Amino acid sequence: MTSNSGKLGLVLLLSLILTAAVAGPKDSQSDITIETVQVTATREQLREAIVTFVSNVTRRDGENVARWNSPLCPSVSGATPEQGEFIRSRILEIAASVRAPVGRNKKCQPNLLIILTEQPAQLWESWRTRSPGMFFQQSQVEIARALETPRPVSAWQNAMVTNADGTVGVESNRLVDSHIKASLSENISSVILLVDTTATGGATFGQLADYIAMISLARIDLDADFGNAGSILRVFAKNAQGAPKHLTNWDHAFLKALYQPDRALLRPRTDIMVTMREELAP
Repeated sequence: MTSNSGKLGLVLLLSLILTAAVAGPKDSQSDITIETVQVTATREQLREAIVTFVSNVTRRDGENVARWNSPLCPSVSGATPEQGEFIRSRILEIAASVRAPVGRNKKCQPNLLIILTEQPAQLWESWRTRSPGMFFQQSQVEIARALETPRPVSAWQNAMVTNADGTVGVESNRLVDSHIKASLSENISSVILLVDTTATGGATFGQLADYIAMISLARIDLDADFGNAGSILRVFAKNAQGAPKHLTNWDHAFLKALYQPDRALLRPRTDIMVTMREELAP
């Protein structure tokens, strides 16, 4: 989902979480290592699996894959201070490991809000009532798909189009004369995640933190078919049995490809596939 009025919505949403009934998962202990997933397949099968995974999890309406271009500043509400700091630190650790921009100052202006609550539907409805401008660019179908579909973690991302000439918000007529470089990119400006603590099931706090990091750092289609991919995204999928306990080398390769320095390629989704294949199936 995209919107250009993310800061206003974030400020308004902060006033809502003070009155929300919240509860957190019981397990707050987890390793912070990246799990290595061994895939039993031929090199060609693995390469095909990578293409399928990237195609399924990224946006369905174009080649752009949104990423953070400004420092990430997470804020966690509805958890104990220890749990909140665990999630925040884990997100920053993963972001730094893939060279995403991070804000280390705890007094930074939050642009990633993670709220643990037993009433996600009520919070979303209150937010939509108080800040309708956040949704004016989206159809009711897309809003319902993102916010009204019951899921353990629901997300709304605000992103802005940045043109090659540096202008923001509208597409420029000044295109790049290149068959390699893109004329525009999509940058995430803020993300709001609501964790339904009544629906997290047997997921550990470590799995939850890594799942949150994955869907915060990239535009992920939460309704995608993750198949048997060795990804933390399977934690809340229908076939969650045997899901990884932590972010995996598969996930890490995806995020590293997304945050390649100075990446402004014409076909970013394809570039991510190629980069992942070079790392996981050379």
